[in-house]
Amino acid sequence: TLVSPPAGAAGLRACELALATLCNLVLDFAPMKRALVELGLLPSVLRLVHERPPLLRYVLWMLKNALLHCEPAVRTQ
Repeated sequence: TLVSPPAGAAGLRACELALATLCNLVLDFAPMKRALVELGLLPSVLRLVHERPPLLRYVLWMLKNALLHCEPAVRTQ
């Protein structure tokens, strides 16, 4: 997986910061968006919702940015 949550409060904060960074890397104008989606970012990040519910806000923010103006095939993935 691309995202692996470390344990503890420090690990939770590290995940928050990593997801906040990913939110900016998957914007429409970001050159990394396609590569990250093709590498399986979306399923990896969605698993975090189940493993770490406090990260839901960051996961939703990242998904919104990733799915905005994307191809329909990515949305159904």
